[in-house]
Amino acid sequence: QMLSGGVEGALLVLAAQYWGKRDKPSIKKISAVCVWISLFFALAITLFCAFAPEITVRLFTDKTAVIAQAVEYLDVIKYTYIIYALTTVLLAILRSVETVKIGFYVSLSSFAINIFLNYVLIYGKLGMPEMGVRGAAVATLVSRAIELAVVITYIFAIDKKLKFRLSELFRTEKQMFADFFKTGSPLMMSSLSWGIAMSVQGAIIGRLVESAIAANSIATTIFQIATVIAYASGNVACVLIGKTIGENATLELIKSRSKKLQLIFLGIGVVSSLLL
Repeated sequence: QMLSGGVEGALLVLAAQYWGKRDKPSIKKISAVCVWISLFFALAITLFCAFAPEITVRLFTDKTAVIAQAVEYLDVIKYTYIIYALTTVLLAILRSVETVKIGFYVSLSSFAINIFLNYVLIYGKLGMPEMGVRGAAVATLVSRAIELAVVITYIFAIDKKLKFRLSELFRTEKQMFADFFKTGSPLMMSSLSWGIAMSVQGAIIGRLVESAIAANSIATTIFQIATVIAYASGNVACVLIGKTIGENATLELIKSRSKKLQLIFLGIGVVSSLLL
């Protein structure tokens, strides 16, 4: 998730600048680069989880009962990694050209489907078998697959701004890879370091008593709500400032808009802290 976030951030920064110039061919080329890089990372993690599920789980806990449940969950959930990576990049492509409503609607629908399927599959409602933790994984997989299907349909069949074709995902240039790694490497390393830190924290807590694990689960959920707001604000900044740069705006205008965004985000942070 963190690596996908880093790729998404790099795509938003670069594609928004191209959008400011209305350079659609370059948007498509950098999008293709990001799709393949994101898929590479997702595939690597998926394969590791597929061939060494117990080793993967033991990195985070040493409790036998938890390991058994986690391996069962991982057996299904690993298939969502590639789906999530692709969905994240495709939605970032749309956001970079200021098409944002579809992302909100898709995420909201996926969330609702996930909740419904969790209820049905975990507890065995509406004639379905009681699947427990495996049901939770299946619910997530199905909701993610539906989410991806809707996004693919929209970007290749409905969107009129880019008029993306599937074949264009296979067209790119070496310069685009260079541009991506020049801009995206710091973002990916930042996301990776944060992901490692969270994993280490999870590994430490996973070796504590069950009550501590439960308490951390609640705290992590609240923290994730805050990070959603923070990441959304960051994406907004990437698009707005990137587009401004792409329009060859003056340095004074760029700084002015940046300061205004900083004040807005400060206000969002204060309000979010009070609410949480």
